Amino acid sequence: MNQTRKEGNATVKLSDLIWRDHLSSYNSRAHSVRLNGMVTSIRLEDVYWTLLAEISEANALTTSQLISRLYEEMLEARRAVPNLASLLRVTCLRYLSLKLSQAAEAKELRLGPAPFQSDIQKHNVWSGQRRPEQIAGDANPD
Repeated sequence: MNQTRKEGNATVKLSDLIWRDHLSSYNSRAHSVRLNGMVTSIRLEDVYWTLLAEISEANALTTSQLISRLYEEMLEARRAVPNLASLLRVTCLRYLSLKLSQAAEAKELRLGPAPFQSDIQKHNVWSGQRRPEQIAGDANPD
């Protein structure tokens, strides 16, 4: 089945959503962590553990310290953490989203904002003139 879904200008094939080159990312494993003095076990897919390790490293923390801090911050924000695994998955998605936004902003700063179509036409050396392919076409009599 090769269905596609169009979002704005991007087309995503459903068949492309399976990460075939990294099937081991779908494997899950448990990790024990101490939260408020209690040891708990969390089971996540390897791709999330990899992202949590990256986030931990970027913040000079161990993965257990990161999880503990996220748990404490969520307790402050919501007074409860109903599903720790969900908190960690959403944190990973949020992290990727922020990295993507930062990369897009950095690219825009380097290149400047994308020009409007009218700006492109204004700076087009051929606008209002006959293009070379049209001129070459004139050499061929009908």
